[in-house]
Amino acid sequence: MNLWNFKAKFYSSIRSLPLLKKLVDREIEGLKALVNKNLSDPMEMLDIGTGTGMVQRIVSENTCIFGIDKSLKMIEKNVGKNLFIKIVGEACHLPIKNNTFSLVSAIGLTEYISDKDLFLQEIKRVLLPEGYFLVTIAPPSPLNKIRNLLGNRIYAVKAEKWETLTGKKGFICIEQTQSLLQVQYLLRLKKLGVKSYGS
Repeated sequence: MNLWNFKAKFYSSIRSLPLLKKLVDREIEGLKALVNKNLSDPMEMLDIGTGTGMVQRIVSENTCIFGIDKSLKMIEKNVGKNLFIKIVGEACHLPIKNNTFSLVSAIGLTEYISDKDLFLQEIKRVLLPEGYFLVTIAPPSPLNKIRNLLGNRIYAVKAEKWETLTGKKGFICIEQTQSLLQVQYLLRLKKLGVKSYGS
């Protein structure tokens, strides 16, 4: 059984608890600031691990979101004002053509992916040249250890290691922020001949 199909029943209720809601709202504020400061209004984007559609709170209502998640039950909970195309699929094997989107997001997802190299290769494949990648990572921390104890298999990664890995894959960091649980990045595929960190 897909664990996320089970979690879908109470996912939104848990995230609306006062403390969690405050954490989530703060994370959304940071991500929204990254988008508003650095990007013009994208018309189409891909949101990987879309869940219940939180990304709709980060981008404008004019954005057409293609939301992909491996849990059909999570996607069914997804409602909002954006035009939302819902796709069931795996983050490391995206059913998307090469060079399709100018913006790809993965919010609260990377910590559930063990093969980050393969994941980044897929992001690079579906992005247009010089496309943007809005992503969060969960660095090692006591709170993330607690998440492991609560039944979530978390593959935490240190920011330095993530930055080296993304640099080797051809991304440059436009800007980053940090919340209690996440480091938030707006990355961009670099132009040919431009050096990035980790390269």
